[in-house]
Amino acid sequence: MSKPLLSIGMIVKNEIRSIERCLKALQPLRDAYPCELVIADTGSTDGTREVAAEYADFLFDFTWIDDFAAARNAVMDHCSGTWYLTVDADEYLAPDLSGFEKIFRTPAKSWPDMYTVTVRNYDSRDMERASYSDFLAIRMARLDLGIRYRGIIHEYLTLPRRKLTYQICPEIVLHHDGYVFQSKAEREKKGERNLTLLDRVLEENPDSERCLVECLESAALFPGRAVKYAVQGIELLRRTDREPQPSWDGILAARCTAAALSAGLPEGPEWLDWALEQYPMSALVRVDAVYSGIMHYFGKKWDQVVRLSGIYLGGLNDVRAGRVASYELTYTTFQCTFDRYREKALTALAVALCKLDRRAEALPHLTGWSFEKTSASAAIDWLRAMALLEDMPGAAAEMARALPLLEPDGDDQWRKDRWRAILPLLRQFFKPGWGASEGAEHPWRLLLGCEGPLGQGAKVMACTGTVEAEELLAQVEEWEDFPPEALLHALTLGAGIPAGLCAQRPDVRLGLITAMAQSDPDFAFHMAMYSWQAPDNLPLLQTQFDLVVCAVQRIAPLKETGETGLCRVLRGKLANLSRELLPRLYSPELLKNQADWIVLPGNHQFCLWLLAGEKKRSAGDIPGYLRDLHHGLKQAPGMKDLTEFLLNEAEREAARAAASPELLALAEQVRGILSRFPPDNPAVKELKSSPVYQRVAPLIEGIEAPVFGGLPQ
Repeated sequence: MSKPLLSIGMIVKNEIRSIERCLKALQPLRDAYPCELVIADTGSTDGTREVAAEYADFLFDFTWIDDFAAARNAVMDHCSGTWYLTVDADEYLAPDLSGFEKIFRTPAKSWPDMYTVTVRNYDSRDMERASYSDFLAIRMARLDLGIRYRGIIHEYLTLPRRKLTYQICPEIVLHHDGYVFQSKAEREKKGERNLTLLDRVLEENPDSERCLVECLESAALFPGRAVKYAVQGIELLRRTDREPQPSWDGILAARCTAAALSAGLPEGPEWLDWALEQYPMSALVRVDAVYSGIMHYFGKKWDQVVRLSGIYLGGLNDVRAGRVASYELTYTTFQCTFDRYREKALTALAVALCKLDRRAEALPHLTGWSFEKTSASAAIDWLRAMALLEDMPGAAAEMARALPLLEPDGDDQWRKDRWRAILPLLRQFFKPGWGASEGAEHPWRLLLGCEGPLGQGAKVMACTGTVEAEELLAQVEEWEDFPPEALLHALTLGAGIPAGLCAQRPDVRLGLITAMAQSDPDFAFHMAMYSWQAPDNLPLLQTQFDLVVCAVQRIAPLKETGETGLCRVLRGKLANLSRELLPRLYSPELLKNQADWIVLPGNHQFCLWLLAGEKKRSAGDIPGYLRDLHHGLKQAPGMKDLTEFLLNEAEREAARAAASPELLALAEQVRGILSRFPPDNPAVKELKSSPVYQRVAPLIEGIEAPVFGGLPQ
C-alpha cells in the first residue's frame, strides 16, 4: 500500500451500539482518498473488536492505563499518513466531503498545523426532531511535525518546540449522539471517572484554568463538587498576582457562575454581574451563565428575568450567527444553545413581562413558533404563558394558528405522545378559578378561534343564552375530548341534554358526566334545580339517570346548608328514573328475584333496594325500609350521603309520630327562632347547647347515625 494521504485513528471500548454506523460512514471518505484506518481496542467485551476488525487496516489491543493521551499517541504511532484525523465511535461523518477536498488541494506551503472540524452534539435520540449544538474540535493534524497528545483526560494536541496554528474547516461535520444514549447512572459513572483523573491533574496544577473548566463540566451531576471547583475558579480569576488568560478566563467565569447559580449559592447573582462586567464579549457568559441566572430569578425577581433574557437571546443569536471567538467554540461546548433552552427563555421572558404588567410586550415572544421540534414540556410552558394573555388582542388568533401544529398528525407517534401530555393542561383552561392566582381569569377564551372539541367548548362557555348553547352542542362530535365545564355551563343556562352525548358509548358518556360533577362543588344543587325534559328514548333516559346518580352522590353540601327540600327532589328524581329505566334494561324475572340483583351494576342494585324499601316505608315497615337501604349501600358505597339523609328523614318521621302535641309545638317554636339567625351566629350555638333544644333536636335535624356500623340488621 502506498503512503496514505489520511490516517484515521480511533480508540474504542464496548461501543457496539454505534461502532458499525461510525465505520460505515467513513467508507465514502476512504473510497475517495488514500486512507488508512487504525483502531486501538482498550478492552471491549461486547463484540466491538470483532466489528472493528472487519473495517480496520490495522487493529491492535492497548492496555488501559487511565491515560487518554497515551492511547491516542499509541494509535498515532501506527499511522503513516500525511494528515491524521481522530474520530470517536459514537460519532459519524457527514456525507459532504468538500472540506476534505479543500484541505487536500491546499498547497503544502499554506498548510496550518491543524484543522478544526464541526462536532454536532444532539439532545435527543429522535434525530429528526433533535436540536443540536455545534462546537469546533481540533481533530486533524499534520503527522510530519511530531505532534503529540497531552493530558490523561480531555487530551489535546501539542508541539514541544512552538505554539501550534490551526484553521477552521466547518464543512467537515461529525454527528455525535453519545450523550443522549447514556443513562443517568452511566453519566454519573463517567463523571466520577473523569473527576478522579482531573483531580490528579488539578492537584499538580491548581492554577490551571483549563483543568478547572474541565472539572466543572465533569461535575455537572455533582452540585456539591461543582461548587467547590467554582469557588476555587472565582478565587483564581480575582487574584491580582496572576497573568490573565484571555482564551480561558471568560470560559472559567461562565462555568463558575452557572455552577453557583444552579446550586443556589448565595454568591451566584453577584458572580454573574461581575462576570458580565469583566467579560462582556464572552458569548459563554452571555449564554450559559446568563441562562442559569434566568432560572435562578424566575419567580423571584421578574425585572431581572427580563434583563437577563434579553442578554441571553442576544448572545444566542451571536453564537448561531458565528459572531463568537473561535477559542470559545474550540475549548468548550455551549450547553444552553439547544432549542429547548431558547424556548424556555422566551416563555420565562413572556411570563416576567406579564407579571410586570407589560403584557403587550409579551405576546411577540410567543408568536410564530413552528412547534416542529418543541417538546411536550416546552409546549406546556408556552401554553401557561399564553394563558396570561387570554384577553390580549391577537392572542386567540395565535392560539388558533398554533393548536393544529400541536395536535396529532396521522401516525406520528411523537406528536401523539406530545398531545397526550399537553391535553390535560388545555382542559384545565376551563376549570373555574384555574390560573386566577397567576392572573389568568378565563384562559378558555384563548380557544375561541380554535376548531375541534376545545374550540367548541370555548364557544359554549361564551354563550349567554339557551338556544345558542343548544345549537353549539348539536355540532359536537368528539365528546370524549369535550370540556365537561362547558357542558355544565350549557345545562345551567337551561339547555337540553344533547342527543350527541346520549348517543355516546356508556363509558364515554359516564366519564364526561363524572368529570363534570367533579368540577362543580354545587353539582347536586344545579341538578336539583335543572328543568328535566321528559325522556322519550332510552339513551336520554340513561343519560338522565347517570346525571342524577352523580348528583345524589354529592348531596353533602345540600345537607350541610339545610337544603333538605332539594335533597328530596333528587331522591324523588332518582326513584322515578329507576322505575322507568330498570324495567327497560332487565327482565321481569330478574327484577323480581332479589338474590339475582347481585349480578347488576352497584348503582342499579342500590336503586332496586331503594324502590323496594320505599314500598315497605309506605306500608309502615320502617325497619324493613332501613334494612333495604343497608343492602343497597353495601353494593354502592358512593350512595353514603344519600343513605344518611334518608336515615335522618326516617328517624325524624318516627320521632314526630311518637312526639306529644306539646313537644311538636316546642319544636316549631325553636325552628322559628333558628330561622331568624344565620347558622354561624353565636346565638344559634348557644341555643343548640341548651336542654330545650336537645329535647326537640330529633324533630328538627334528625339523629346522625353511623352508616355502616349503626344500621339495623
